[in-house]
Formats: sequence, structure tokens, C-alpha cells
Amino acid sequence: MYKEFGLKDAIFSKVKDKDRAIKAGASDGPGFGDDIKCYGNSDKNFENILCQKRRNYEKEIRNTEDKFSMEDYE
Repeated sequence: MYKEFGLKDAIFSKVKDKDRAIKAGASDGPGFGDDIKCYGNSDKNFENILCQKRRNYEKEIRNTEDKFSMEDYE
């Protein structure tokens, strides 16, 4: 996200529940609470990233719930 907009336009948001700040599971990759989830196929090829409505962070990380690429995620 910084690549496209630069650091000056970045969204900084505090986590509301420290136990849900960063998540990773068997079928999903690193994510930020339930706000951003990274998932893919069974080969751990995490090609889909989903941003959901604000749940575990104070501010919305993105203003859309559309999927976005791994490159944008990094």
C-alpha cells in the first residue's frame, strides 16, 4: 500500500485487542486480526487478500472490501 501512495498517506491504526493483532492459520496466511486476511490454495500460494470491515483495529485499513494483490499487501 505504501508503494502506490507513499508513507505520508499511510493509515496508522492501533489494535483494539492485542490477542487478535496478527493471525496466521493452516489455510490462511499472515493477517491483521479479522481486518485483512490473506488466503490461497493448498500449496500456500497466498494469491488472494481480502480486506473486511474494521473489527480489530481502531481505523479501517482500506476503504474497500475488494480483494487486492500480494504485491499491494507487501
